[in-house]
Amino acid sequence: MSNRTAILFDISKNELFQVSDNFKTFQRKLMAFFKVEVCDDKLTKEKLNRVDGVILAAPQNRFFDDEIKLLWEYVDNGGKLWVMSAEGGDRKMSTNCNEILEKYGTLLNNDNVVRSHYYKNFHPKEATVAGGVVCESMWRHLITQNIDKIDYDFTDEKHQILFQYPYGSTLKVSDPSVILLTTGPAVYPFNRPIC
Repeated sequence: MSNRTAILFDISKNELFQVSDNFKTFQRKLMAFFKVEVCDDKLTKEKLNRVDGVILAAPQNRFFDDEIKLLWEYVDNGGKLWVMSAEGGDRKMSTNCNEILEKYGTLLNNDNVVRSHYYKNFHPKEATVAGGVVCESMWRHLITQNIDKIDYDFTDEKHQILFQYPYGSTLKVSDPSVILLTTGPAVYPFNRPIC
């Protein structure tokens, strides 16, 4: 048995993003460092005890109350949980991820992120965010990397970091959560948390 950390993709809720399709490259990169497992059935304590992280890739079906309590217990005991959504949040996805997230000070808004001007992509919901990295230690690290810089000259170097945020929604964040990324000053709604 490998001593690598295990990551679990839950695909039991008709996830919008599938491991075998949308996340094929991401899964391949994860497999270099982690053991990747897939759960296509109801989440159980035994399954969660085997892994160090769980990824919910935009579920489109509702979680059962016992699964929500199980995920809360898992996170409270040190497990890592990554919840993804798409534009429109819980309402459009017909799920109840907010019930999982609200305990930790985060809620998915039922909105869309739209760029306010033309830049690189044709569709306005394929937003290129500049100045959206608000976690200082994160942008200080990213600025040292060999990454693309945007064309305009901003005086604040954190505005030089670009990332794509296509077809996404914003978050409502309160304690104990911490904001890592926002929509920045050029994508509508302005300066709203997205991670």
